[in-house]
Amino acid sequence: MTRTTIFAWFAVFCLWASEASAYKVWLGTHKWEGVAADNLDQWDMAIDKIDGINYVLLDARPARPAGDGANTSDWDTMIGRIDQSIPGMAEIARSQYAPAHSRTLAERMANEFATVENRGGEIDIIMLYDEEKDGTVWKFYLQDVQDVRDWLDNNGHGDVTLCFNLRNNDQERLALAQEAIFDGVMIEASATRWVEDRYNVHTLLQDLWTDPSTSNKKIYFQIPRHETPVASARNGIPTSPINQYIETRRALWVIKDLMGDAFMQSDQVIFIVCNYGDTFDTFPETASNDTLYVNTKSGVALSLIEQRSAFEGRTGLVDETLCASYDRLLAPTISSIADQTVQANTLAGPLAFTIDDDLTVPSALTLTGASSDTNLVPLENIFFGGSGSNRTVTVAPAFGQSGTAEIRVLVSDGTLGTTETFEVSVLPPGIVVGTIYSSGTDCSIKEDSVIEKLTDATVDVGCRGGSPYVERCTVYVFELPDFGAVGNPFSAAGFAFNFIGKDGTLRDYDLYGLGRRSSSTVLASDYYALSSTPDPTDATRLQQDILTAATPLGLVGTSATGSSGLVAYLNAQFAAGAGAGEYVFLRINSTAPKSAISYATLTLSEGGVAVPTDTRPRITYQAVGNTPPYMGFIADQTIPANTSTGPLAFTLGDDSTPVGSITLEADSSNTSLVPVANIVLGGSGSNRTVTVTPVAEEVGSAQVSIIASDGTLSATNTFTLTVTPPPLVYELIAGWDTWDSTTAPGVSYTAANITASATASAEDGSSDWSRTDDGSDPGRGSSGDGTWGTHAGPPAASATTDVHGCNFALTNAKTNGQITVTINNAGTEDIALGAFHFDAVAFRSKAARTYALNVLDGSDVTAGNVFTSPTDAITDLGGDLVGHDQHDEIDIDLTGLADNVLEAGGTAILQIMFTGGAGDGSGGHHLFVDNLGLSGAFTETVAPPALDLIAGWDVWNSGAVPSANVVATYITASAVAISEDPTRPWHVTDERGASADGTWGSFSGAPTASVTTNADFENLELPNAVTGGTLTFSVTNNGTAGIELDTFHFDAYAFRSKAARTYELSVLPGGGISAGVIYTSGVQEITEVNGAWDNFAHDDIDHSLTGLADNTLGAGESVQFRLTFSGGAGDASGGHDLWVDNVAISGTILPSTEPPMLEYNMGGGDMVFNWTGDGFKVQSRTNLTMGTWQDVPGGDLPPVTNSTTDPAAFFRLIGQ
Repeated sequence: MTRTTIFAWFAVFCLWASEASAYKVWLGTHKWEGVAADNLDQWDMAIDKIDGINYVLLDARPARPAGDGANTSDWDTMIGRIDQSIPGMAEIARSQYAPAHSRTLAERMANEFATVENRGGEIDIIMLYDEEKDGTVWKFYLQDVQDVRDWLDNNGHGDVTLCFNLRNNDQERLALAQEAIFDGVMIEASATRWVEDRYNVHTLLQDLWTDPSTSNKKIYFQIPRHETPVASARNGIPTSPINQYIETRRALWVIKDLMGDAFMQSDQVIFIVCNYGDTFDTFPETASNDTLYVNTKSGVALSLIEQRSAFEGRTGLVDETLCASYDRLLAPTISSIADQTVQANTLAGPLAFTIDDDLTVPSALTLTGASSDTNLVPLENIFFGGSGSNRTVTVAPAFGQSGTAEIRVLVSDGTLGTTETFEVSVLPPGIVVGTIYSSGTDCSIKEDSVIEKLTDATVDVGCRGGSPYVERCTVYVFELPDFGAVGNPFSAAGFAFNFIGKDGTLRDYDLYGLGRRSSSTVLASDYYALSSTPDPTDATRLQQDILTAATPLGLVGTSATGSSGLVAYLNAQFAAGAGAGEYVFLRINSTAPKSAISYATLTLSEGGVAVPTDTRPRITYQAVGNTPPYMGFIADQTIPANTSTGPLAFTLGDDSTPVGSITLEADSSNTSLVPVANIVLGGSGSNRTVTVTPVAEEVGSAQVSIIASDGTLSATNTFTLTVTPPPLVYELIAGWDTWDSTTAPGVSYTAANITASATASAEDGSSDWSRTDDGSDPGRGSSGDGTWGTHAGPPAASATTDVHGCNFALTNAKTNGQITVTINNAGTEDIALGAFHFDAVAFRSKAARTYALNVLDGSDVTAGNVFTSPTDAITDLGGDLVGHDQHDEIDIDLTGLADNVLEAGGTAILQIMFTGGAGDGSGGHHLFVDNLGLSGAFTETVAPPALDLIAGWDVWNSGAVPSANVVATYITASAVAISEDPTRPWHVTDERGASADGTWGSFSGAPTASVTTNADFENLELPNAVTGGTLTFSVTNNGTAGIELDTFHFDAYAFRSKAARTYELSVLPGGGISAGVIYTSGVQEITEVNGAWDNFAHDDIDHSLTGLADNTLGAGESVQFRLTFSGGAGDASGGHDLWVDNVAISGTILPSTEPPMLEYNMGGGDMVFNWTGDGFKVQSRTNLTMGTWQDVPGGDLPPVTNSTTDPAAFFRLIGQ
């Protein structure tokens, strides 16, 4: 999709409106052409998104094939694509029935309903309108409207509402529209009437919106056409080009400005796109591969739908440029966020969601939050986290508050936005919510008292098997939570199970609760079925017919009666705390007799999953009980190194424990950055603080946790502290504020270890730049403000203004001039260039007032254009030069250069070019320049990380499988050598080929390579003009840290020319880094010495691996490198040997990445894991020291919800 950058960003997140609150876009069926039915891929684009339809004039256009209109089949096809859950409107004119017409009202109404319904549409609204017929204007009056209402009520259409069409500000018609019998008012006016306020439509709209009798009614804008514009009436809005697309969008712009954003965001506002003539096509909606909107009915509608957030004022700027643009600007996307129910004084979140956009990178998208109840959730209590596409939102309800608030999250790309809304329900203090999942001991019991399906994923309840059929009941097992010694803690509860299949005709099944026990074991005596005699045990029937033949597959839950019975049952079993930690049993069984196969298949605990739909058997509850302490939210913090957070305030409390009895402690996930001793807790009572001071000079991130405990329950409050490098301090590197030459002005100031020079030249006119442009008024063009552009130094720029050489002047309308400065960094520190500064002003307008800054070739920073100003950007004074403070202070940023670091020993050449002078010798059209400077920040030279020798071969113990004799810690390596001539393999007994230079290629190690040359096994030889051969080197990383591979090195030379001197280096597939060819040499590239044996003659060969897409050999990964030699003569010529030695792979062993702290909290019986950082996942196993760690489903992106179904489990966070 295309998106231009000229739409200015206008960040406004407007007053709260509910998720459904937004203007609606409808289509009118006026004059639809039938060909749309043949192009449903285009037709569906808007039809899928429109909010309503106005069924009108369905047969008013000559149908195909005689005309272009839709025939019966076309109408059926097109209307059949419309979702009939959206509203449909039909129109009735007073002229269409008696006395204006021979038919009755009943006949006209019946015909309208039949016409629409026979096409597959549904009528929800009847719009009434006045119409002229045969010279008479037939109007609706209140009794006529009542007649329509009565017909609807008496003919099964009582749910159909009425709307009245106002076409102008007629007071009689307005009075009728104000009657309570109407639920909506339509203003039928062209787009041009809205733009130019013809017929007082603006006043009419304002009256409708402010009058109490109409302010609550829906307002329909039917916009059927555009008209010839009147330029004087348009308040600066252009009159050309005019078409329906642009004019309709302008109409919305005018309405938005007239009524305000709150109006546009109201779901009472409906725009209907239609036309009354045959010249405005219905489709296509888009062109150029869906990148442009089209001037059609559906194209207009689609643009208003997809750019709704801009026209509503939620994000972006509506102006003439947007209204006239056909660019299809797509709003960002945001994933759904589930509704949340939380205890009072606890956080909802962090809740994970994703964002994306077709053109804007996710990191550049902005997020804004809004709340429908700012007393419950103040705007400042909505916090966003995460990065890139993966974001989180945390909602902190106000302390002591309860209720429900809708939270809206807006994601914006600066032009358009998309919202996602979810509810946060906060329970009253002291109320807890939770979920208990069935234990792994759930099962079924056969009528012969055999217990089965203890470890299965599913279970059958009912009658199955061969004759005689065997009846089964199902028992789910739940552990009661501990609320303390509280009587009747449960106030609400529900039971749900997953019904996944059936066979036969199901009988009716009831739900029973059995007496609690200390053990979770299901007993054979728990069986009950096939009997009308009440269960003689301690069982209680909670709900009759919870599962029947009519029950649909899917989740089945207790009814209101069943839930009420479950609450009473749970309270009785809890027994004021005596049952805490013990088990209750819910049984599903049928008392009806068995006669044939008839059973339902249900999910057991082992088969339930948490996502995407939770299918685990469970009890959800709301109860009164002890709640953990609560702490106010602390947002993530980012601070520069060598500073502290300062005291971060948070609130501490507990619903049942005095705040003074709550203990606090702190923890850190990265004690190298933040030792626990550097986390200082302060404050008292409910008002507490935490201050974190990282270790000096250290950077990185740490999760800081505060743990509050009331002695029984605890809560953890965690935030991420990111410590960034100290901010750069930009100082003046070089400056020119006195001008001693017109062609080579000497530098006025340089920082330590900096040398600088400048040259200047000009074109046209009588001379070069001038330093004495007016002999009678020396220094008149100098700047006296003491700054370099806006940079204040030190040092301050010269304030001397009354002598020659105080400024530089490009005189007399010269066409252009340039100043080139050269900066040399003669120090040992690098310099991050900050900005190019200067002061400039023109005496009169014909001076060279356009400028551009370029970095020239030969610089050690990125060359190219840095900035080009608009034409005549520099201020001209019109000859009115007063004092020395009228200059433009100009700073051109250099930090955006791809490489803005002037390294020690480097040079930067920058040229400022002034252009646009008239060049006609006009007097006094001078450009004055002064206080030109370059700023930068001195930084320590960062040495590249030292390379490690990962594996090396400089002693060769075999000509077939030589072992690596040098390996780094945790590295294993091997090699295989193969000759193309099996009779002449690689061999290791010709010491003439050993390298004596002590390096691996050109890499010196450590260790250095062997320099022994007078012994066997010191090199590898491919003998006597063999055509070719391969060497394959395998390296395995057995450590816990990754290795960033840097270079493949080797030494090689040939004794004579017919050796195999052409080679290729490649990475073989299947390894831990990117596979493919790294280098292919030229033909016979390796040096030959013509028989002059020389142990120092080897080519030192190095091939970089850093350009690979993945050059990191991760922990546990392996890689194979292959050297393939070719080009040997193969004629057995004597002495044409190829010698290879000192083969090595170098790289950097990365620091071990410690996983961040894995945190959890309990929510509804689940463990909810959280951590900070990317690239990790949660794994579990049931034994700490034995078994295989298993990935937790969905465990690679926090938060991760895991059901506590196992009696014991262990969890870890590990790199992916």
